[in-house]
Amino acid sequence: MSEQGTARRAEELAHKAARARSWAKALRAETIVVARQVADTEQAVAETLAHMAAQRPQHAARLRAMSQAAARQAARERLVGNPQAGAPVAGDDGVV
Repeated sequence: MSEQGTARRAEELAHKAARARSWAKALRAETIVVARQVADTEQAVAETLAHMAAQRPQHAARLRAMSQAAARQAARERLVGNPQAGAPVAGDDGVV
């Protein structure tokens, strides 16, 4: 490949990398918004199940366990929705 061809290819790759970084940044922002929405929903589910447990003693143990599981999931989602907490964000390393 000629020197001009190499320079052109390097420029194309730099442009593609910049677009990929921009896209990743937008996806991270969207992931944070969705994680916060999921956390709010999980918290509402946890509260509803806890309320149901108080009203239905025959199913209270199962409903309390489900409520606690939903509250734990809400806490996990809040970590994803709070990048300052240091939690991994989907797309950063293939985890989450």
